Amino acid sequence: MVTRPDEAARNRGAFVTVARSLAQFLRDHDEKRWSGSIATLAERAEAAGDGDDIRQVASQTLRLFGGMGSLNDVMLPVDGSYPREVNARLDALTSELYTAAHALIPSR
Repeated sequence: MVTRPDEAARNRGAFVTVARSLAQFLRDHDEKRWSGSIATLAERAEAAGDGDDIRQVASQTLRLFGGMGSLNDVMLPVDGSYPREVNARLDALTSELYTAAHALIPSR
């Protein structure tokens, strides 16, 4: 099944929205390395054309989740501890980003 143009536009919009939200959340918690990387992916997704450009953004995003030192390993400290609510929000946003990146890759 191929993604319809309106569905592709919605998927791209959802990706950009969640990527920007995650980048801002990370920035708000002084995680500059990851916030910059994710903000760049949001910008690239917004500027990308259909086809290979957007698939590259999706692929680069999905690579952030693999291996040691990946986005999955990030924990946000606040005043020397790791608050459950802050890191639960981080987990939710990273899960949304992962799902949104997969949605950018049309099924065949």
